[in-house]
Amino acid sequence: MKKKRLSQILVMMLLVPILCLSTTGVALAGWNWSCGDPVLEIAGHVVTVDVKTIPEGVELNGSSVRVIVTVPAGITAEVVDQTGGITTKIVRSRKLNSDADSIPVEVAVLVHGKGFDVEVTVTVADGEPQTVVGEAGKKVEIDLVL
Repeated sequence: MKKKRLSQILVMMLLVPILCLSTTGVALAGWNWSCGDPVLEIAGHVVTVDVKTIPEGVELNGSSVRVIVTVPAGITAEVVDQTGGITTKIVRSRKLNSDADSIPVEVAVLVHGKGFDVEVTVTVADGEPQTVVGEAGKKVEIDLVL
């Protein structure tokens, strides 16, 4: 099982830079597709958080985009890949309850700025992506169950 988990992480780590490189055409149209999106491992599940549709000219630095991932207390979670532009924090909460069949996870993204929409997609390896669109300057939130 550890080999499968490691191979999933390696595949995700290889895909993220390829996706970032393949989106340069979008930037020419006046939008940045954020590279540096975090890849996490939560209780053995590989989870990616993609922050998209940030307008050209919005400078991404360590405080421009914040990702907060909340998991139940006692659940293992770590950031396994991320490059600059985004700050990721993992929070453990006693308010979230997990059991043998499900682990609730809350993802909140805050992009500083105003006047544009922010698209956030969260994908669990081998699962369907979940996407939500919200406003810059406000938390964009996705709840999922692993």
